[in-house]
Amino acid sequence: MRFDNEELFKELVKKYGMNLFVGAGFSVYAYNEDKESLPLGEEINKKLIKFFSLDNGRKFNLSKTCQKIKINNSDMLEKN
Repeated sequence: MRFDNEELFKELVKKYGMNLFVGAGFSVYAYNEDKESLPLGEEINKKLIKFFSLDNGRKFNLSKTCQKIKINNSDMLEKN
């Protein structure tokens, strides 16, 4: 992978961390060992909003929700 400013990227990741949501498109038909379908981005977003008692009147997508949680609850976001 190539970055225009690799050093800046590394610095920002060290300072703020990075969330990766990989395979979201591939999990549409994925199931866990109990034959339950895996949650997709919007469902994960709703669960995070509820779990962290965020204002659900705000229309945040999953990325924005994680940014908001990371500001006040970084440790909890990484543990859950």
